[in-house]
Amino acid sequence: MKKIFIASLIVSQWTFSRAQEGIWESLAARWNVLLPVETYSAENLHEYINGAADLFRAYDVVEAVTATFFLPPDSSHCFTVDLYRFAEPLDAFGLYARQAASGTRLLLGNEAAVSSMSIKLWQNEYYVLLTACSADSAVQQALLQAAETISAALPPPIEPLEFSLLPEKDRIPHSLAYYRRSYPRVDGLERVLEARYRSKEQEKLLILVRCRDEAEREQALTLIRKAGARARPSKGCCSVLAELHPTE
Repeated sequence: MKKIFIASLIVSQWTFSRAQEGIWESLAARWNVLLPVETYSAENLHEYINGAADLFRAYDVVEAVTATFFLPPDSSHCFTVDLYRFAEPLDAFGLYARQAASGTRLLLGNEAAVSSMSIKLWQNEYYVLLTACSADSAVQQALLQAAETISAALPPPIEPLEFSLLPEKDRIPHSLAYYRRSYPRVDGLERVLEARYRSKEQEKLLILVRCRDEAEREQALTLIRKAGARARPSKGCCSVLAELHPTE
């Protein structure tokens, strides 16, 4: 089965680098393959995750690969690895933040969230979901080892520049979120990074709108002010900073 798995990598149209293909060879060398590699583009991703494909496309997912491994001799002691590549790191973060609202944070890659049955990892332009098929402790340990193997093979973590344009002081931990399309708090806004802040028992919400040109920036300022919020152009880049009420 391992030979079949590795051979499928050779004929695959997967465009990851050889180092990234090595992820799958490393996993297959350590654990038995239950379901060999399958690859998907943005266009046919619904064939794998029909209910969630539109969300991934909203963040400009480029391609995905998945495989399932098991700990012998019991094939029910298994875990699945889903590896998604996005157009840029901020898109990968946006999807990760939507998926990892809960879970214990782990210092792996840019960030990881661990729950009893899964690990969600964001690193550079990649989002990785590892899901256990069993609550067995050996499977949980394998899940963590697999996440570490994948992280070591992916491009090193980089933090999007936009993160530095929102202040860190008083920011509520893990409150950063990114909306590539259809920001829910202000109609018409896209490419919005938001964070929540708390100071002296008061909360506020700051957003950064990524604009591609001056026309988009003027439009964003108009939309935000029309919604009754304060906004101003961000210094040093073609973006807009605004403060919203947390309940908006």
